[in-house]
Amino acid sequence: MKPHVVYFSDEQEMVNLVKLTLSANFEVTPVIGPSSLEDALETLSALKPDFVIVDPNLPSLDHQQLHQRMQADADLEGIRILIVSDDA
Repeated sequence: MKPHVVYFSDEQEMVNLVKLTLSANFEVTPVIGPSSLEDALETLSALKPDFVIVDPNLPSLDHQQLHQRMQADADLEGIRILIVSDDA
């Protein structure tokens, strides 16, 4: 079974690139523009991924707050986060 990755982004091109790049070795679940921090946390609690990729430029999701809240949650604290931006 492949490790599971959840990718929070609002850029379809980046979603396509990440899926193309990782799909041979990972199961990738993209989440386009979560509506809030709570929405993102609910998604992670439901899916229990092995790691999370976050676009730091999402207006609805502060990646630092996401990390803090994940560390405070016993079910999510061990999940690693990778910050990926399409900024040049």
